[in-house]
Amino acid sequence: IVDDMNGLKTATEHLISLGRRSIAYIAAPSAFSMGKSRRDGYLTALAVHQIPINDQLMIDGDYTPASGYQCMKALLKRGLSIDAVAAGNDQMAIGAMRAILDAGLEIPGDIAVTGYNDNFPASLVQPSLSTIHVPKEDMGKTAFELFLRRLNNPEASHIHLCLNGSLVIRNSTDPEAK
Repeated sequence: IVDDMNGLKTATEHLISLGRRSIAYIAAPSAFSMGKSRRDGYLTALAVHQIPINDQLMIDGDYTPASGYQCMKALLKRGLSIDAVAAGNDQMAIGAMRAILDAGLEIPGDIAVTGYNDNFPASLVQPSLSTIHVPKEDMGKTAFELFLRRLNNPEASHIHLCLNGSLVIRNSTDPEAK
């Protein structure tokens, strides 16, 4: 698995490091453990940096770009001052970016945006999306190695590995990023 809690904490702390203090969170579904972990990462980053938690800045998405779009529209409609958005995945972040642009706001000037997963479209959208890179290749390779280990020795103990994601900075948070 990936350390989703620390990944979303890293993304949120990146936004905080840019001076953003009113950070909305478009949540990955909390019915899944990764959704709970990512929410915990967002909340932990705010707490560590003594930024008050505002429930009105959090909204649940469903992993799709359409939900990211609708969630961002709903957040903007609340009339809150939002200067950043951390999204629970890239697809919702891309939808949120479309809603921000449709509202006549600039990314990252008015609202900086981060995603999670580093899916290929994150590098294609304009502005390109800052995100947490999930080491999918390493996960697959490790899973296969563990499968072979169990195949060769069915009595081998179970192993639970947690890999770290890494922050990829692109134009949705830094206009000068390459």
